Amino acid sequence: MRRQVLVREVCPECRGDGYIVHPAWKEYWRAHRTLDERALDERALREWFSQEGYGEIPPEEEECRVCGGRGHVERWVDIREVCHA
Repeated sequence: MRRQVLVREVCPECRGDGYIVHPAWKEYWRAHRTLDERALDERALREWFSQEGYGEIPPEEEECRVCGGRGHVERWVDIREVCHA
């Protein structure tokens, strides 16, 4: 019989925050590396996100899909793996 323990680790995706930048916003910021007045103009934002297929401007952050917003992930591991770490 193998003995296992539940290991809790900081989420590798959000690094413990529970939230990540929405993928569309990552693209937006890549496209607008230099901030100017127009970069944050709501009309320009709506236009850019509309061209990307969004009906509305999505929230800049969203719950992490890896950890479900908890900031940590859990997994069962063989106890020997933990003892030898």
